[in-house]
Amino acid sequence: MVVVAMAAAAPVFRTPPSSRRSAVAATADALAAGIFLGAGLIHMLPDSAQGYWTYGASYPWPFVICGATIMGLALLERLAWGSGRSAAPALAAAIALAAHSFLAGAALGATSRQAAILVLFLALIAHKGAASFSLAQILTDSSLSRRKAMIVQSAFVVALPLGVVLGAVATRQEQAWPLVKPTILALGAGTFLHFGMQRHRTTAQALGIAQQLAPWCGFALMTLIAIVD
Repeated sequence: MVVVAMAAAAPVFRTPPSSRRSAVAATADALAAGIFLGAGLIHMLPDSAQGYWTYGASYPWPFVICGATIMGLALLERLAWGSGRSAAPALAAAIALAAHSFLAGAALGATSRQAAILVLFLALIAHKGAASFSLAQILTDSSLSRRKAMIVQSAFVVALPLGVVLGAVATRQEQAWPLVKPTILALGAGTFLHFGMQRHRTTAQALGIAQQLAPWCGFALMTLIAIVD
């Protein structure tokens, strides 16, 4: 454990103070991209399909829901683009990010694989921190008052835990609502695939070897978890 801790901390101490945070953050984003892609493709989408097929649904609804989620989240992000200090783009960005967080939380709450939950939880912490920072910048640059901006920011913050609660409740009521959990997992798969592709595009041009290898490491980790969990 001591060796692992020292190895993990070594790059931070070797990086100059001015670029330390950006280098570590870029590597974490790249790692999260691989984790999210692996979670969506290897864990959530197959589990969702299995749930639908178990209850006799022959149509590939999980893949339809997953694809629609990816396109829907992309549309929300396009609506969030804007210029100037108008409040509309800022609110659209908040809605898009809150939808991301809520669906990711619901999928996390509905996931039954313990190891996958832990890895996803850690990846979501890193992702939510970056998303929260970005949203705060967007809100403060808009025409919204400080009070309204803080209310919107607070709504975004609680979206993830609310999603977790919904996913957990749906899992406990699986006998009464047999298709709710597979549907949440399909929504979660689309959300995490969107996360992963978005993050991977952002870090794809990185020149550092750590940023290039990190997505592969994250994806390999989720692959390994699917084997042993």
